[in-house]
Amino acid sequence: MSKSFYDFHRGMLKDGHGGGKAEGSVAKTNLSVGQSTDKKGFVSVKYKEVQFLMGNITLGKETLFALMSLNSNEVRILFFIVAYDCDKKSAQFQWGPLESSNYEEFFTLATGKTVGAEFVRQVLHSLRKKNIIKRIKRNKYMLNPRYLSITNKSTARALLNHYHTIQDEVTLGSSKKL
Repeated sequence: MSKSFYDFHRGMLKDGHGGGKAEGSVAKTNLSVGQSTDKKGFVSVKYKEVQFLMGNITLGKETLFALMSLNSNEVRILFFIVAYDCDKKSAQFQWGPLESSNYEEFFTLATGKTVGAEFVRQVLHSLRKKNIIKRIKRNKYMLNPRYLSITNKSTARALLNHYHTIQDEVTLGSSKKL
């Protein structure tokens, strides 16, 4: 993630709208920030150009069931995965040190608190235990397709079959030598 991406989100959190360039589709508009009256009584409106992110996160209706069973940290990481990491066509995503670091920075930016890599690893492990994600191989995962908004029935069926045939690996962290 780039500095401009973080600056944009800092502006959204501070002002309620974006304040800089961002990666992705951005809309610009003018926002009325005040008005002034001159000596003759003419009112002039002052505008500020603001930017905001376009797009949305689409989730399947079954996601509501999963969200009710998750704690706040699990929900945050799930939304981060869906919004920034997950390929919508294959339901797969990478999650390694870089993605974990991006999430930690994003979390700090949004909340002002810090979170460690071990904590993020434990949350991913919890998501695996709850059958929200499966580990395909090292640093590669698949999101349960039931939680994506897939309109094509054959695509949904193929992704679900693939998801259920994946043998989820037992360990999430690095393997230790005995």
